[in-house]
Amino acid sequence: MKKIFTLVLCLSFLNGVYGQKAPFTLDDIYKVKGVGAPVLSPSGKYFAYTVTESTLNGGKSKTAVYLYDIEKKSSSKPEMDVKNSYNPFWGKSDNILYFTAVNEGKMQVFSYDFSSKTKRQLTKYFNEISNPILTSDERFLVFTSDVYPDCNGDQECNQKNIEAAEKGPVQAYMTDELLYRHWTEYSEGRVSHILVMDLSTSSIK
Repeated sequence: MKKIFTLVLCLSFLNGVYGQKAPFTLDDIYKVKGVGAPVLSPSGKYFAYTVTESTLNGGKSKTAVYLYDIEKKSSSKPEMDVKNSYNPFWGKSDNILYFTAVNEGKMQVFSYDFSSKTKRQLTKYFNEISNPILTSDERFLVFTSDVYPDCNGDQECNQKNIEAAEKGPVQAYMTDELLYRHWTEYSEGRVSHILVMDLSTSSIK
């Protein structure tokens, strides 16, 4: 009886040791996918969102736009033919989804047609585009971008100043004032400005 009790005790101990869950490691953290930017389609049948996957080796991440069918309760990834896709938003119908992606080093706005399964680049702006939205008639695209105060929305003026700063022989800045706890970024004398693009003419104000 004593031997049986000892055997049961040993088996219980082993089960407690090997039955424990493995500790949460750094590898496990990188396996967790980040989900964000959910937007409901005009009909309410779908919503688009982004999924970000990270890798520990190299410290790189990849973000893609996904589509969720609410009725079927299933997700799919449209083949947008871009390395990364961000910031999905809708127009007036469920057939076309808009998103941002990097092209030639700058964030641009694209559209994706679910019927033809093709993408189209809507902007070719020389600078970064942020927070894009469409007007209700889909004639204009409104977005924010960092511009020089004296240039406002003048593309030629802004582009000239940006290229001069990036390609100039002296890559240094002089300042007579330091903002409190402002150490991680520098606006290079530019300010965030709301711009409006006419989609029919590509003109920007």
